[in-house]
Amino acid sequence: MFKTLAATAALAATIAGVAVVTASPAAAEETVCKVTAKVPNVKVTSRARLVHATLVKDCGAKISIWEIHNASGLSGYLYFEDGDTYSGVVPVLDSVRMGRQTLVGMGAADNVDADVPNLEQENGSFLIKLGSAGTFSATRSGAYVTTAGTVKRYNVSKHAYAPFSGAKVVVQARATTTVPWKQLGSFTTSSTGVVAKHKWTSTQSKNRYFRMVVVETSIVWGTTTAALKR
Repeated sequence: MFKTLAATAALAATIAGVAVVTASPAAAEETVCKVTAKVPNVKVTSRARLVHATLVKDCGAKISIWEIHNASGLSGYLYFEDGDTYSGVVPVLDSVRMGRQTLVGMGAADNVDADVPNLEQENGSFLIKLGSAGTFSATRSGAYVTTAGTVKRYNVSKHAYAPFSGAKVVVQARATTTVPWKQLGSFTTSSTGVVAKHKWTSTQSKNRYFRMVVVETSIVWGTTTAALKR
């Protein structure tokens, strides 16, 4: 059964069609050691990509397997096996259910030919969300600064970035680079992803910094534009 799971996970990775090699760092033996994997959070910006996981603790494991679950159910596998091309690789398609992904341990062993697991595993989780991007402008006229912007996010049906309707954004300002940012106001983008122009009164005539923050949602990562000095 254990070797059958390993074969299933290997087949799922092979379907991704891209060969890569990853290394699994060794972890020190502990009195109670659980094989632990870490998958980085994923920003979806294209139709498909490969994400490289690492073994935080290998506990002497030569093979270890996790199922990956999300709100829609089983979505894939993560496995590590000495010498295997797809070890530690998670194929991510833009059609996957966005949000939290949970790692569920299915077995680990100190021998790749083991018929049954003989090592404990730690479950875990990571996030997959759509990428977002913003453009921001700030123009000064005397004591007034006018700001505007646009927001896009990765669109699954288009397989490309498209206007982000209904995005929440915040315009911030600060006097110098050593003080915290302060919120000037918040906006919601139009159906075409546009942040409405707004004129702010500035008590300083020069050297004030402005930026726009796109607020993160349950399925879209937030982003922050570069600061503009006006």
